[in-house]
Amino acid sequence: MVASEKTPSFTAEDPAIPFSLAQEAWASYKEHRPEYPQSMFDRWYDYHRAHGGKFDTAHDVGAGGGILSAKLAQSFAHVVVSDPGASNLALARSALQPASRFTFHLGPGEASWLPAASVDLVAYGESLHWMDTRPALAAAAASLRPGGTVAAVFYGLVLYFPQDSRLTDLMRATQVAAYRQFFADVPALQHDKVRSAPGRCMRGFNSLALPDDESWIGWSWIGHGGGDLEAFRWLPEEEFPVEDGRVREDRETVLEIEDESWGRDVDVAWVKGFLASLAMPYDQRCWDLPPWVEFERIINDEFGGTVRAEWPVSLLMGSKI
Repeated sequence: MVASEKTPSFTAEDPAIPFSLAQEAWASYKEHRPEYPQSMFDRWYDYHRAHGGKFDTAHDVGAGGGILSAKLAQSFAHVVVSDPGASNLALARSALQPASRFTFHLGPGEASWLPAASVDLVAYGESLHWMDTRPALAAAAASLRPGGTVAAVFYGLVLYFPQDSRLTDLMRATQVAAYRQFFADVPALQHDKVRSAPGRCMRGFNSLALPDDESWIGWSWIGHGGGDLEAFRWLPEEEFPVEDGRVREDRETVLEIEDESWGRDVDVAWVKGFLASLAMPYDQRCWDLPPWVEFERIINDEFGGTVRAEWPVSLLMGSKI
């Protein structure tokens, strides 16, 4: 596959809402991020059914352009779509049809605004790390019916390459070097919302502050990535320290799986588009960095221009009593 070198601006329209993006940026985002595989929904829904969950109403929190909402609508009779970005919600509203099957709400994921016990599943698609976890999950709990489910996914913002570990190391080295040399002083990246997010996701969901009270049956974690939590790290550790792991073996079930559906064949241009979709100003300066030059050489000279890339993935599910 060949991807265009030209990518749109991923500059947020509001620095306080890091992924408040224009429509053309969402189109590129969709092309350069993983498509949520059916295996993810199968795991979510099997868990949901096992705890008595129904399929009347789902809530997509931090929905962005509505990518996950459209998938949820294939299984739920009605989907609530919420996001703090007005441009995001406008795009979701235009894309999700028929409108009668969706409710749209402008607001942050931490806000409790839905009626109590009105939702069967609360989903976070690559969005929970942008939120203050405690109030966000408290709002989810308040809205869930008994037997309802919180389901979240975070896929890493660094790729790994199962055919050649050199590529994994070189891509990560490029990301760290680009941040240190070119991005560290970019004003948009200094906002508290941006600075706090990496600490919640650079070890998957391992560092989230999960509710530990009697309203939850417990939590289940499913990981793809060989159990290596460092596979999620893409920024310098000294600048973005990660909180200690909070997984409790007495309250939580952890399962490592292999799931090849979290991968695709890529070329160099596509990887550039993926990096641009991280909303960091990747440009020619980055492509001239020595690790990136070697990264390109290996893909083009040793693999004929195309290589297999995969994402480390963390799935989280919890059931409301």
